[in-house]
Amino acid sequence: IRTEQARLDAAEATIALKKEEIERLAAAKRSQYEGLAGDVSALKARAEKLGREADTLRDLLAALESAAPAAPGMKPKQRPQLAALKPAPKSSAPGSKAAPIKSSSKPLGKAALGGLLQPVAGDVLNRFGDKLSGGSTAEWVSFETRAEAQVIAPIGGTVEYARPFRSYGSMLILRTSDGYHVILTGMSRIYVSEGQSVTAGEPVGLMPDRTDPPPELTLELRLGDRVLNPAEWLARGG
Repeated sequence: IRTEQARLDAAEATIALKKEEIERLAAAKRSQYEGLAGDVSALKARAEKLGREADTLRDLLAALESAAPAAPGMKPKQRPQLAALKPAPKSSAPGSKAAPIKSSSKPLGKAALGGLLQPVAGDVLNRFGDKLSGGSTAEWVSFETRAEAQVIAPIGGTVEYARPFRSYGSMLILRTSDGYHVILTGMSRIYVSEGQSVTAGEPVGLMPDRTDPPPELTLELRLGDRVLNPAEWLARGG
């Protein structure tokens, strides 16, 4: 028993050191970006204003879309054209039927070649289309995670929003080069800031330090006002 406890203690210590290193590197990258990009405060003020004025996520995304500025100190990039990409086979939960959500079948473009990465280690809690308490329908995929789990960017993109929003709590919105919005909610900390570019698999946040109830991360995918099922684009084995 003592040997097993010593092994667990050593593993926990290793995890803690890795988490500290990840946070240090993320803070260094953020500081470097803010030092080179110029007037980052304008992007932060804009995000804060839009978040304060928007009543819903749809409103916030529309405001971000219509008022999207180029990152400070950088030239705007030309968007590539959308490429054909077949979604992965749908996995249906036994005994459950997807509700009729207005969902776009238009595939992710070049930005998603290779698929979305699962943003956190954990089991699927809610699937897209699941009926929720109160009669609403899930427009996302959610994952139940361990305490203080690391969250990664499921795809490369530009950070458009990285702060609390309404009842969602901390929200991270990434915009891909093809104009898709990837939304993550449920984190206790976000490592990145508005205007910053991230790569797929890069640590972007941390889940809450609690076990009861376990932390829950939600992943949403949208193109304009159209809602897409993220599970169709998650990389196999992700």
